[in-house]
Amino acid sequence: MSRLYGRAFDVFQISNYIKSADIPIYTEDKKNVSIDELMESSKILDLYIPDEALDYILNNQIHIVKSPFIPKNMTSFASDKNPNDTIFFKGMNFKEEHKRELVFFLGAVLSKINQDELPKSNDLPCEYGDVFPLLLEYIYLKEIGKEDRFLKKHLYCLKYHGDKYQKIYETYQRSLVTNKNNELNFYTQNELIKQDEIYKKREDQFLKDTLTMLIPFSSVDGILQIIDKINTKEELKELIKELYENKNNNRQEILNNIGIESYGYKRLRKEIDIRSNKNE
Repeated sequence: MSRLYGRAFDVFQISNYIKSADIPIYTEDKKNVSIDELMESSKILDLYIPDEALDYILNNQIHIVKSPFIPKNMTSFASDKNPNDTIFFKGMNFKEEHKRELVFFLGAVLSKINQDELPKSNDLPCEYGDVFPLLLEYIYLKEIGKEDRFLKKHLYCLKYHGDKYQKIYETYQRSLVTNKNNELNFYTQNELIKQDEIYKKREDQFLKDTLTMLIPFSSVDGILQIIDKINTKEELKELIKELYENKNNNRQEILNNIGIESYGYKRLRKEIDIRSNKNE
């Protein structure tokens, strides 16, 4: 996981950058819609995703549930205990906002079919874990003439992530200082083993938290670069096909092959600056 460890400071820096930016609060569209109107949004997938992906959606029963008892909208993927993918929407009614989220969640379900590998020592195959569903969501909003709402929501969400990760990173760095100071003390063999176990658990949790934050930051940065680079519907459909098939279980590799990488988050920083300037 050394590559992931190396990206931690990168995530910390972009977290601080967006936290200090004047990103407006995102307001959800809470207009009530029927289940038929909700399902209509998913038809945009017919025009872009490969036939085998469409067949999966049509031939596998994906449950859509509304519930006032869940903390947020979410997806539960099929497992041994539950054979069906399930999309949960919070509340008693379906909302206009749920249309874009349905497209995203369907993309997330498709992403799991050919899943990215976990972090390795020299690369991060799952760095762009949200790119496929985000790209479908962006296409849906673009098709209905509301693509500007895409970044309004996701930059606001990233600002929340940034504030959270800043605390995680700083807490972990303080623990490293404490660990170093403790090395100067004398411990019995059993005490040293116990200390090592504590440090290892703390490091593992830090790396998990880093990956949790890295994926949304890199995925939005990747989407911005895709929007800059892809000019035709045919090129877009070809990229979607590659991302869906994900033959090497490494979407980072797919994006790297077309010149997209997110070290330093240069494209995302540029967009943050543009959006912040609009509010001056």
